[in-house]
Formats: sequence, C-alpha cells, structure tokens
Amino acid sequence: MDILSSVFKKLITKELGANQYNKYFFCYQKLIIEKKYDSTKLSNKEIYDDIYSILKDRDVNSLENMLERLLDAMHLALRISRQFFFISFVYICAILFLISQGLLIWITLVGVVALTGAFLYKVCEFVVNKYCFIDAHIILVYKSVLDELIFLKSS
Repeated sequence: MDILSSVFKKLITKELGANQYNKYFFCYQKLIIEKKYDSTKLSNKEIYDDIYSILKDRDVNSLENMLERLLDAMHLALRISRQFFFISFVYICAILFLISQGLLIWITLVGVVALTGAFLYKVCEFVVNKYCFIDAHIILVYKSVLDELIFLKSS
C-alpha cells in the first residue's frame, strides 16, 4: 500500500483486500475510458453485488465496526481538506520568519528545504484525497451495502 494513497483506498484495501480494490477501481476506470461513466449515477450494480456477496455472511457487530471505520475515514478526508489552508499559511509564515532572522545562509537553506519537503508531502496528501473521485464512488457503494446489510440483520 502506498504512503500517498487516499484514505478511501486505504480503507477499502484494508477491509476488502487490494485485489478487490483494484477490481473496483478498474471497473470505474473502464467506464471512464469507454465514456460510459455518469458522475450523477453514484451506484454501480457490479461492484454493489460483489461487495454484498463478500459482506453478506458477516455478523451485525462486524458490519457496524466496518461502518464506524468508514465514518472515521470520511472524517479524516474532510479534516485533510480543511486543514490544508492553515498548513499553507503556516508554511509561508515559517519561510518568511526564517528568512527575516538573518541566520547563516546554510542554516536558512536547510530550514527552508526541510519545511518545503514537509509542505510538499502535505500538498501531495491533499491532492490525492481531494481528487479521488473514483475512490469516493467505491466508498459510496460500500456504504450503501453496509447500510443495507445492517438494516436487514438488525430487523
């Protein structure tokens, strides 16, 4: 699993396995390539049926724990997006602070390089999580399966 994967990819890979995630991803990718992808249609019958067949034998507690982890992942994705502006502001302020201190040039350069490296990591994390629309579609199908199974098993 990549360090810079979307939180949704990490969740699906952890819950259902990397092979299943890749299968679902390529299913959506194929729709996009064939120009059959409709962004307003959030469900995908093939993926829904596959996830349903994997999860149908799980007990209610297991499904509720999976739903809890899904909600945590959604919260993390939102937090990454919300914090990015603040992180950018702090990065700019820290660079300006280092430059304004009149330190030895090599100390300033090491500080700027370290800050820039950390900031670039946060930029990549933000971009990966902000523009993971295929992963978001997979997550929505996954959530609908969880909701239905929990409802059916709770009744």
